[in-house]
Amino acid sequence: TFLEELCRFDLAHVTRGNLQRMKAVGSSVAGVGMEVLEPGAYTALALAAFVSVVIQRSEQRLTPPEDTTQRPFSLKRPKRIKMVELEDAIQEALQQRRTPLIVCNRKEEAVATYLSYQFMTTLDAKQVLMMSIDKEEGALEKAQAFLRKKLVSALKFGKPLYIRMATTALDFSGSFCVEDQFPSTLFNRELWGAPASYKGILSEADFDRACCFGEDHYVLISTDFELDKVMEYLHPALPHLGDMAVIDIDPSSVDSS
Repeated sequence: TFLEELCRFDLAHVTRGNLQRMKAVGSSVAGVGMEVLEPGAYTALALAAFVSVVIQRSEQRLTPPEDTTQRPFSLKRPKRIKMVELEDAIQEALQQRRTPLIVCNRKEEAVATYLSYQFMTTLDAKQVLMMSIDKEEGALEKAQAFLRKKLVSALKFGKPLYIRMATTALDFSGSFCVEDQFPSTLFNRELWGAPASYKGILSEADFDRACCFGEDHYVLISTDFELDKVMEYLHPALPHLGDMAVIDIDPSSVDSS
């Protein structure tokens, strides 16, 4: 039957050519006149709704993905700033709903000192690395539990989570991101903003004395590496690196700031 054919319709059969022809026909729900309920009106309405969905989904499938590496604030087009401009650059990144990655060019100590005066929870990647390579049994699991504890603390008290990478390339992608403890979505602010992304991490006990949970929570990351080393060492280690807002600090501006 006609309905069975609709149910079996495969969107993969839609090409760019027949997609353009469907759009040219202009079959839309709004175009179906319902003032006079003539025979077949409801069928026409259902068909128009179906065609609209086919057009929408096909456009999504056939549209080439955005090359995020070429947009401003990306690894290939980082935002070069002076130290005194750091706070403005962070806020600009957050307004774009992107995770700030601060490239410190061997000046991370000064950046970390500045951020330590902000209302943040600091996560030291070197500390996590040392915990994970301990010879004691279950060292990796203990390091993962430590990450969850830091994240829950930040969420409970409404603090941003500041991940200080220093000169490490801690393998969050491969070893440390566990979806119900320290998920990879944490590194993508667009994904992390949804309540479902973090509420699965929290137990009932975690809500005790909690003062703040919300979509405004964010993560920021710093590295002591120079920009040319970030892609080499951090690309395999940090999830969603290509979507981060890269802030490249002019090292000559740090001592004079």
